[in-house]
Amino acid sequence: MFDYIKFRNFRSYYDENQLTMVASKKIRGRPKDATLQFKKERFIKSALLFGANASGKTNVIYAFAEMVKLLNQPTELAGTPLPTAAFGNNKENTMFEFGFMKDKVAFEYHIEYNEQEVVEEWLKADGQLVFSRKGQSYPVMPDQLQVIEPNIRKNQLLLFVAQANNVELASVATAWFLEDIDFITPETGINKADFKLLKKPMIKNKFVQILQAADFNILDVFVKVKGEHDHHLEQGQIDVTLQHEDKDKKCFNLDFEDESRGTKAWMFAIMAILSANESKQNKLILIDEFDSSFHFELAKVFLSILDERNQNNQLLLTTHDLSLLDNNLSQDKIWFTENDGDGYSKLFSLDDFDDPRLRRKDAGIRKRYLEGQLGATPIINTAVIKEAFG
Repeated sequence: MFDYIKFRNFRSYYDENQLTMVASKKIRGRPKDATLQFKKERFIKSALLFGANASGKTNVIYAFAEMVKLLNQPTELAGTPLPTAAFGNNKENTMFEFGFMKDKVAFEYHIEYNEQEVVEEWLKADGQLVFSRKGQSYPVMPDQLQVIEPNIRKNQLLLFVAQANNVELASVATAWFLEDIDFITPETGINKADFKLLKKPMIKNKFVQILQAADFNILDVFVKVKGEHDHHLEQGQIDVTLQHEDKDKKCFNLDFEDESRGTKAWMFAIMAILSANESKQNKLILIDEFDSSFHFELAKVFLSILDERNQNNQLLLTTHDLSLLDNNLSQDKIWFTENDGDGYSKLFSLDDFDDPRLRRKDAGIRKRYLEGQLGATPIINTAVIKEAFG
């Protein structure tokens, strides 16, 4: 379960910014099914990022991807630079901090680093330090790591070292980053690992039923996995084929990769939910450019699915579809990104505004946004654009 993210000096964000899924206590009468509970705290199931082009929406998604990259692609040599994307390519430290829950434990993980070294890093579990470091000094260190402490490189994440050496809480925290986050972005593509579940008839029937109900003209889906009757596939490869029907009622098959981006995004999002439900996991699904993949009616359905009682997944998405602003979204689900004109992005929530009228169902959030009352709207010089085009 996702709690919060803080980050600084990353891409278009120079100052520290934060996004949280903690449910606002300002909202009254919200159905309990619309939130998730961990101990005494409640968390929203979805958050939507609105903002102009180049305002920093996608960079929030990239912050998660950068952390996953740090763990998935660890440095192997002392001189290997750590991956960074500092604001304006400056040489200052980048900072990430994540709050999340897994296996009934509340974690907080913090890292500050640059290309050459990890400057500060710590992991907390239920408020207690699992480990901490200041450069190459380690004030708190698990017993099994103390003997190898001199061998930990300055360009090496202690979280990675800890999980590789079977520090249990570090392993659980690492699993959250690598297993519980699903990305649906144009750059990262789509990971088809969840589609292996379609080998189970009950899951497949549900999946096809959902696709047909969403009017995708898909009659059936076929999945082949390496080692199962097809040795032409590379190790670990998953082949997904969709059966369609033409105007003459004749069936034809299309490879998953040949489907439209919207179809692939919908399929992946639904599979992520079905997979999470099957494994009893709480997944965080990150979707960039939601409006370019989902028709407005499908978007409404997908958001409403997450608020159902039996859904324990969370969604964070970026979108230009302002119609969603008036889709009965509570103000703590609405976030804005804004660029100040000099390339500096900032992130804020509608819940940050004190105006009680914004909590009414007829608040007209879209109209207020377009009128510039909420900030985050683009400043466009129409005359200059027209002049440039002659």
